[in-house]
Amino acid sequence: MTIKKIITLQNLLITLCAIVIILIGYKGYQFQLKVSWVAEADRLYAEHKLVEAEALYTKAQNNRFLNYKEQEIAAKLTELAPITKINEQLASLNHTAQNATRNHDYEGLIQVYEQWNKVSSTYLEPEEKYSPYYRQISDIVGISANMKSYFQQFEEQFLSAASSNLKKAQYKDETFKWNLLRLPSEFFGGEKKFTAQILDELKNYDETKMNQLASANTYNTLYIEVLNMLKQYDEHQIDADWVTAGVENIGLALLKKDLENNNYRNFAEDAKQYETFVTDAGFKSSKVVNYIVNRYSEIMKEAKKLTANQEFQQAINIYEQLHAYKDTTDLIKSVKMEWLKAEPARILPEQPQGYLHVSGGTDRFESKVYAAAADQGNLIYFGRMNSNDAVQVLTYSDLPSSEQIQNMTIDKDLSTSSIPVLLIQSASDNRTAIYTALEVRSDQIVLLYRIEADEITVNPDGTLTVINPVGEGAGETTIYERQGDSYHFAKVQVNITDIDGSLLAEYPGIKVRFTCTVFMAGAGEVIALAGNNYMMLTGNFNFYEGDITVTGTFSQFRDIDLFGEPFTVPVFEVETVQ
Repeated sequence: MTIKKIITLQNLLITLCAIVIILIGYKGYQFQLKVSWVAEADRLYAEHKLVEAEALYTKAQNNRFLNYKEQEIAAKLTELAPITKINEQLASLNHTAQNATRNHDYEGLIQVYEQWNKVSSTYLEPEEKYSPYYRQISDIVGISANMKSYFQQFEEQFLSAASSNLKKAQYKDETFKWNLLRLPSEFFGGEKKFTAQILDELKNYDETKMNQLASANTYNTLYIEVLNMLKQYDEHQIDADWVTAGVENIGLALLKKDLENNNYRNFAEDAKQYETFVTDAGFKSSKVVNYIVNRYSEIMKEAKKLTANQEFQQAINIYEQLHAYKDTTDLIKSVKMEWLKAEPARILPEQPQGYLHVSGGTDRFESKVYAAAADQGNLIYFGRMNSNDAVQVLTYSDLPSSEQIQNMTIDKDLSTSSIPVLLIQSASDNRTAIYTALEVRSDQIVLLYRIEADEITVNPDGTLTVINPVGEGAGETTIYERQGDSYHFAKVQVNITDIDGSLLAEYPGIKVRFTCTVFMAGAGEVIALAGNNYMMLTGNFNFYEGDITVTGTFSQFRDIDLFGEPFTVPVFEVETVQ
């Protein structure tokens, strides 16, 4: 064996000896502790300080370095088992609460809190003999202070989550609300103070959130969020009146802004959206809905006034903008009809240069509205709307474009209840005018007549009296009759003069009409008396005795014998007898 090996072995032996000495010393120390713990525990027990005695007995029992009064210690601990149980329960609860807090396990902490309350309720019964010891152990463990600290940490966490939501304008996770409401009020100043504090936090959060959504013009999202908020608060039996008040104020401000900008379209859309929201929310009353109803009524009155003042387009604009709130289709249709009645030419196609000689009306010719007009090139238009609101426009293009139209009307004499006739008067170099009549049928416009003359009138029998027409009958008063679809020259009209029959001799060669008395009936030729003058009536008629009216011409005198005396009388050639 070398010197090096001898030295190494000696060192090892020395080290082992040192360890043995230390162990013996430590064992001796533990022995002294255990003896002192037992002695102190016995003293405390004798003084009825059972909590402190139980703690020392437990420490002594757990000291396994030597056996010392083990049976006595076990007996005492058996007697003090209820206190040991309290210690173990509170220590376990305290430890579990600490772990839950460390792991951000709010549900776990709530469960620990509920278990603690259950344990406390057992030991704090008025007749529970271990009640004083329970209070003492609780203070020693510090569970109440710890619980308060843990819940305060979670309160800070929840309020931080609320601030983060508002800062990011993201509201998907709002579980912090209901977690705040589950915080034990005993750690936050009592039920009344705690409830007021938490509700104030929720109110500030909700109001800020609603204002953020409104500022971003995401009103649909706002109303959905409010519906969810109200539902959740209702489920938690919380009267969140600040939510209702907040959304009402926001809705009212939005609608007022719409009207301040005269934006009826936005007002209608926003009003409809808000009323739908109110229905879904089940509000019993709403100042915003009342405002909507009143303002809508005022706007409708404004539109009706515009219509009455014939400011039709402005009225239509309002009705169109309000359509999103309530169906205004019929109102728009009604205004457009009033506009057509006031301006019948609107039924005709748009003309860049406009129409000339416009006429029209309503409820005639089996039409709601009708209109006639000419354009710059003398194209004639006739438009009408039937009972089904269908519009028909007919045209007539045969009028010379160079012709100067002076006037165009709907002829009241030739028109019928279903067929209008247009009378056009154009400039003439040779006569008073060129008269053109157009008959508007169901599918076309046809020419009735085109006559250049000094005057045209319609006779009761439907014929035309035409004075001094160009062509046949020039210089005369003529009669035109309808033959098929148009009027043609029929004859020259002879004028009849009504006279006193006693003055017949003063109208030779002129067609006249008068009343006379026939003395004796006869055929072909009779004597009649007018006033005090006799005359002879001739013609191919049967003349009856009495007064008759005759039309014809005096052309000559004849000598006759009457009552035995000679008379010279005028001879009247009769053409008609009445």
